[in-house]
Amino acid sequence: MVNILLSTYNGEKYISELLRSVLNQKDIDFIITIRDDASTDKTVDIIESFKDDRIRLIKSDTNLGACKSFLRLLELAEPADYYAYCDQDDIWYSYKLKKSVMALKKNDKEAALFISGCDVFSDKKNYNYKRNLDFDNKLKLETTLSYRCPSACLMVFNKELKDKIKTKNLDIRMHDFWTLLVAFAVEAKIITRDESLIKYRIHENNVVGLENNYLKKIDRLIKNTIRNKNERQRQAICLYENYRDVLSKENKRKIEKIVNYKIKFKNRLNLMFDKNYSDGVYIKFVFALSVLFGVF
Repeated sequence: MVNILLSTYNGEKYISELLRSVLNQKDIDFIITIRDDASTDKTVDIIESFKDDRIRLIKSDTNLGACKSFLRLLELAEPADYYAYCDQDDIWYSYKLKKSVMALKKNDKEAALFISGCDVFSDKKNYNYKRNLDFDNKLKLETTLSYRCPSACLMVFNKELKDKIKTKNLDIRMHDFWTLLVAFAVEAKIITRDESLIKYRIHENNVVGLENNYLKKIDRLIKNTIRNKNERQRQAICLYENYRDVLSKENKRKIEKIVNYKIKFKNRLNLMFDKNYSDGVYIKFVFALSVLFGVF
């Protein structure tokens, strides 16, 4: 059994298309737990129009924002063997869950996380292609701490990992970053596959990683860094404090490098020039500047 976790907020434009694709999953048992994050449009009415007993709708008058809403879903979710994050505006291929669970079943005795690829598309921009996530080169604790994480909608994980994900009193970027960081912290099995299992819809607020114009990328990353000052360091501290007792010596060292980077100027320089925490010209540029000026 898979429990699909979906947080909705003013998603009336695409929620029907998303739910139809999810309900069309083949050869697997699942339920969809939806927490509506105080929508003011017709999102709830549309969800309720689906007369399907696999849907569990939780209404709320309190808007928590996406991250906290998904963490709340982890707390409220009915027990299941596996859990899958879901965004309100994507389209799932009918074999997404089956293939994800098949990959996870080989690791049911340990905490495990599966991450797939995706096809990118947009209704307004000329995006329609398979996104190469290049897991082998870029998916590691250091880059997850600093800037890179696959979207939550690409993640499916087993009960063993779900039970290790703490949800209270956290200062984190988003639930996808937190889930992947916890997986690294507890040394869960992380299984990746570039095969596209969903169609990922692009909006203005998530196009930064797909822009071809490097100057636009740099500009947006700098603005985000300034607006969310010390967000990455705070997240590293949160991970360290919550999982200190289970961290390996090597993982402690990697996290402490961000936790303590502002204590001495030497620490800043060591982090700036550590190639494990960044890659790509524009990422290295923004990373170095944010560390140097103490806003990372």
